[in-house]
Amino acid sequence: MVTRKPKEIVDTPALIGQIELLASQKNHNTKHEIITTLKAAFNEGALEAKTRFEQSNRPSAYLKEMTHTMDQVLLAIHSAVKASATPAFDDVLCCAAVGGYGRKELFPYSDVDLLFLYQGSKPKQVRELVESFLYYLWDMGFQVGYSVRSVDEAIGLSN
Repeated sequence: MVTRKPKEIVDTPALIGQIELLASQKNHNTKHEIITTLKAAFNEGALEAKTRFEQSNRPSAYLKEMTHTMDQVLLAIHSAVKASATPAFDDVLCCAAVGGYGRKELFPYSDVDLLFLYQGSKPKQVRELVESFLYYLWDMGFQVGYSVRSVDEAIGLSN
């Protein structure tokens, strides 16, 4: 049996390409189609991770593969938000995994913990971008724990 590396569970370039194509169409079904595509990609990745776990009985590998699957979905969500965002998402925000997800220990049915960092942005722009990002996750049925902090706030809290 040939086993694939975790990064090969989800074909990230194909998924992002599909999401970008859907986002560019901008019809009344676009968001629904993007959600359906994202859910299918995550479910396929989670099923593959579970199958590998059942064959290997290696919990740490399973959790890392679940984490990697979520990473790929978040990259695709980033592409969907970026396609419609003004200003560009990358110019305003950075999204980081925290908690169990940040430790590469994403359990099935666990919440997804995220930190959104910004610097020098207007609060309204930041809020709109974060909401756009989170709505995809919420619409997919995920529980999301998140915080939105300026870089200075994050540094202050780390001391």
